[in-house]
Amino acid sequence: MAGGARLGAALARDGALPRRLGGPGPLAAVTGVLTVPVVLSGLDLDAPMRATAACLAAVTVLAMAAAVRLLPGRGRAVAVAATAFSAVVVMSCGLFLLLPAVRAADRRAVAPRGWARMEKHGRGAPT
Repeated sequence: MAGGARLGAALARDGALPRRLGGPGPLAAVTGVLTVPVVLSGLDLDAPMRATAACLAAVTVLAMAAAVRLLPGRGRAVAVAATAFSAVVVMSCGLFLLLPAVRAADRRAVAPRGWARMEKHGRGAPT
């Protein structure tokens, strides 16, 4: 929970989330409020954990593919191997890969607005 709260605080600081969520306190409270009913109800957490793993695996493959484009020489060869190994892991995610795909499509519609806020605060937009 603490890691999620820190991530949310960083996203709020960078303008990807509303500023009022900027401190770790509000996000920890929201996470706690959402976690308590799940724990008390005994719901199965398998699907949310698999969805999270699919998102992480998709981001990893994209990062490795970016490294292939950015790195020269031996670094590029290592990045190619890392991309291939990451792609094998992604294939094990199955239908859960729909989540990062849908989120990526949604983020493209929202991203320019967030990037403009980042530029305004001197952080620069991704290229």
